[in-house]
Amino acid sequence: MMIPGDTVVLDGELDLINEIEGEFGVVTKVTEYDAPTYTGETVVDPDFVGKVLQTAGKVLTQNVTIKPIEVQTVSNLSGGNTVYIGGII
Repeated sequence: MMIPGDTVVLDGELDLINEIEGEFGVVTKVTEYDAPTYTGETVVDPDFVGKVLQTAGKVLTQNVTIKPIEVQTVSNLSGGNTVYIGGII
């Protein structure tokens, strides 16, 4: 018989542990996924071509961050603004 706080070890690619607080204290919920872990890049520089991260059917252990495209606005000689997408060269 298990009690809250017991350690559970499961065979598998990844064990995700969530702690749930309830009437009997903190209970550990362990979910096992029968899928490979994504090991590719998790910080992506944007471009105008696009990119596919091979995450289908895989478990991600951290968020994927896509950096913003640089945008700069400067005043111009006509009294308006010029917008540079991707930065000033």
